[in-house]
Amino acid sequence: MKDDDGNSLAGISAKYDDDHLKIHLTDIGDISITDTNFTSNINDNTDFSANDNRVQTAQNSKFKYNGTEITRESNKIDDLVVGLTINLNSIGESTINIKQDEDTINKTMQDFVSGFNSIVSKIQTLTKYDPDSKTAGIFQNETSIRNIPNQLQNALFSTFVHDSVIKQDRNEQEYSQNILLSAADFGLSMNRTGFLDFDSSKFSKMLHEHPKQTEEFFSGENGAMTKLLKTIDNLTKGPNATLNALNNEYKNEEKSFQDMIDDANKRISQKYDIMAQQFASYDEMINAYNVQAESLQQAIDAMINSK
Repeated sequence: MKDDDGNSLAGISAKYDDDHLKIHLTDIGDISITDTNFTSNINDNTDFSANDNRVQTAQNSKFKYNGTEITRESNKIDDLVVGLTINLNSIGESTINIKQDEDTINKTMQDFVSGFNSIVSKIQTLTKYDPDSKTAGIFQNETSIRNIPNQLQNALFSTFVHDSVIKQDRNEQEYSQNILLSAADFGLSMNRTGFLDFDSSKFSKMLHEHPKQTEEFFSGENGAMTKLLKTIDNLTKGPNATLNALNNEYKNEEKSFQDMIDDANKRISQKYDIMAQQFASYDEMINAYNVQAESLQQAIDAMINSK
């Protein structure tokens, strides 16, 4: 179908079949027909007052999800489960099975471990001393830089209180005992060289058997990644952050050195000016001596010639 300007109407199609005009709508919305003066024979066979041809007002979609009745304005549902879109095409029942993409999650963990180790390697290079070449990294004496891997490690491997259970002591007195989780439970460990190792099979087993605990441990309010990000923020964000403070310290030292250089250049310039003045004075004195010497020589020559 087309509008008065000849443009096709998106979402609306019509065809004449068995003496009936059939209009098919693919978009939800209210429609109205204001002019039924068709110039073709369809006009003679179309009764817009009949029930079969009556234009209806669009209604909200209604459905049940996990036993709960839900109403939406669209047949496209994308706000029930993160990353899941449900399209309601017809009346009926459907079973939706949602499975975690464990391969992608494993790949993300491996990428994280590689990134973590890359940071550690860079810091080790910048802070190490090579006894063979007797060369030191640019931050070899900076304790704040050398301690960064330890801070990241402490944040990542801090224990996480997953749950608590009620137990009894020898006197049959009840007490609460916390159930703790750490990065080691999810296949992460530190080796002797200070780098992070990852056991993907151990992580996959934990993810498969305890997905909720895995999510809480890594992304919960007190989870490992949350603590790690806070540690990084303490290192990089704000005027009092460790790296920002160190950067300001270096800037101050640079300014101090530049002031010393400027002061030295100023003294050299002043010394040069003094030496230039002295040279000019010496030059005048030498010229005066030369004039006097020439006059004296002329006097001596005159005395000799007069004899």
